[in-house]
Amino acid sequence: MALRLKYDPSHKRCPNFGSPAFAQARGHIAAAADITQEQVIEDLTAQWTVENDGRKAIWVAQQAQDHLAREEEEQQAGEAARQARLEAEEAAEAECKKPKMKEPDPRGPDVPTRNAPHPSPWALNKIKTHGYVPLWCASDEGCADAILNQRTVTEDAYGLTKVDNMVAFRPVDSFRASRNLIADENLTWRMFEIGHYRLLNLIKAHHWPPGNIKMLSSFFATIQYSEYCSRPNGECALLLYQAAVRREWHDALDRDEPFVLRGLNEERMREVYASIRDEEHAKAIAEVSTPPLRAHTKGTKLIQVLP
Repeated sequence: MALRLKYDPSHKRCPNFGSPAFAQARGHIAAAADITQEQVIEDLTAQWTVENDGRKAIWVAQQAQDHLAREEEEQQAGEAARQARLEAEEAAEAECKKPKMKEPDPRGPDVPTRNAPHPSPWALNKIKTHGYVPLWCASDEGCADAILNQRTVTEDAYGLTKVDNMVAFRPVDSFRASRNLIADENLTWRMFEIGHYRLLNLIKAHHWPPGNIKMLSSFFATIQYSEYCSRPNGECALLLYQAAVRREWHDALDRDEPFVLRGLNEERMREVYASIRDEEHAKAIAEVSTPPLRAHTKGTKLIQVLP
């Protein structure tokens, strides 16, 4: 087993071999070696120095080995800690990915008397990304259409999409809107009322910014209770106005530009209303000026008879 020193030999001082304490030893050595006591002192001092220098070399090597051993232990401990941290993170990530079921709350509501409406995956994906969603998607007709489409599109049908500069698979029915979608300007007033109520509930459930929810709710209320509702074609004008302005609001949000949905812009509303009147007037003139078509039994052709 290699010699292991407990103390640094460089701190030791050479004994004074010329002191009275070493007088007897000096005498014996001098007599035995037939040398003077001064030579004995020099020899003993040199021998002690050589031995102490050897111990110093052993101490230096011992310290270097101890340093390497400590570094190796620290490296192993750090690697073990890193591995334990990675395992803990992987376990936490796996735990987060596990489907979780909440504990039942006895204070919760009873079974609803009606089936809850569910918009299409396309509409829900738009809501999750704060995008523009036509109100028809949240209406009774839109939700019924979504259920019908889910029955006809297999759940195993996936398509490619780009997410965060990566290609990923996504269900096909989340890529496109229904072919039966009705634009906001062509809705019935009942579709508008039901659709905007449900849309507000959906954006609340998906945690849209409270300020945006409040602004959109106030905008819909302004449309719903406008005095234009009592005018001929007033609801049609309001639907046209709502469709255009809400779309512009979303476009401004996408460009990170300020756009406040505040009440009705009366000047723009009057223009919309006037355009509908003009269209109705032009339609009436066209109907009056076009000669009627009278059917005569002559093959299958319709012959226009001029008055």
